[in-house]
Amino acid sequence: MYKMRKEWMLLSVGLLVIAGVILYTTMYAPDLDVLSVPQTAPTSALTAEKSRYAVHINEATREELLGVKYITESLADAILTWREENGMFLSETELLDVPGIGEKTLERIRPYILID
Repeated sequence: MYKMRKEWMLLSVGLLVIAGVILYTTMYAPDLDVLSVPQTAPTSALTAEKSRYAVHINEATREELLGVKYITESLADAILTWREENGMFLSETELLDVPGIGEKTLERIRPYILID
């Protein structure tokens, strides 16, 4: 009887821990992304890590742009149109001139793009 109660107690504690982990990750880390690069001062390690997963915005095709998280079909088309009309992007902030890209979108796509 005592052994069975102990097993139920351990099972209950284990389930509570699992439920707590699930609740924590859904509330405090809903957009957890293992590929994102922290927004800190760039170091060679961070730059190397970013270059493994990022797209060169001045050379990317429509398909490559669509592979970037948060870039939709209309946004990819707008980036390509801006690039055809104005030439290469010289800085990430120039992306704010593209219709459909605001501060929030730029912050979201920043880890996934490179400006040559």
